[in-house]
Amino acid sequence: ISNLDPSWVANLLRPAYRQDFAFVAPLYARTKFQGLLARNLLYPMSRAVFGLRIREMYSDEWGFSGRLATQCLSQGLWGDEAVRARPEAWMAVNAICSGMKCCQSFLGQKTSPPAGSGPDIVETIRQTVGNLFWCFETFQEHWLDRTGTEAVPTFGSDHELTPEDAPASQEKSFELFRSGVRGLDSVLSSILTPYTHAHLREIASFEPDKFRFGPELWVRTLYEFAASYHRTVIARDHILQALVPLYRGQLYSFLLEHRESPPDEIEADSESLCLEFERQKPYLIERWKARS
Repeated sequence: ISNLDPSWVANLLRPAYRQDFAFVAPLYARTKFQGLLARNLLYPMSRAVFGLRIREMYSDEWGFSGRLATQCLSQGLWGDEAVRARPEAWMAVNAICSGMKCCQSFLGQKTSPPAGSGPDIVETIRQTVGNLFWCFETFQEHWLDRTGTEAVPTFGSDHELTPEDAPASQEKSFELFRSGVRGLDSVLSSILTPYTHAHLREIASFEPDKFRFGPELWVRTLYEFAASYHRTVIARDHILQALVPLYRGQLYSFLLEHRESPPDEIEADSESLCLEFERQKPYLIERWKARS
């Protein structure tokens, strides 16, 4: 980890050692276009489903207690691909579903890795979203009847978002979205309801400067993907790969809408998205329990 600071170790371990927290998630200072997969998918979706507002469940740095480690080791799942890919999220969900105490600890500035040094977006989605869907499946008895969300104790700032110049034109992302919706038509028809699929085809026909992938459609799409993963309507890896161009479209829409937005406006928009995930959770449960 290129920017690991000794204070980070203390900030992550102190709550577990001194205050009996089982899982300690990090919080970072980010520029407004950093961490968009977490902001627009991983955080709001995991928050709505599991009921705790842990912003950074997927991170390279985290703290945990010996009690949580013992519980996780006893499950014998370390050889599972989803656990190996993102053990931190699996440990967090274990803690949540066991009723153990979770918290967040502010670490400071998060430095992005050099371009090209990390996994590409396809592999990132496989690892993170694949793990999230796998956790939905594995812990379903703990969340299907759970309603509402709760804040977790936070040490230090609960977030810090700083201005950043808008990234270069992202029209390639839109073109990859459009070509993906067209090229994966039969795959998407097996994953999505006809209503959702038709709406995706409709927005794929828009001109780039008029494009909008609204939060209601984005949440509905993700919940249908999660339910189709649960029912294994096609190979699960194919489901995750089919999500990649749709995420590119949502990313393009976010950057188009917030190119000039101040950080506080982006934060307000993120909270609104979280509430949309919570509002539609009954729809996830409906699709989860559906036989087809």
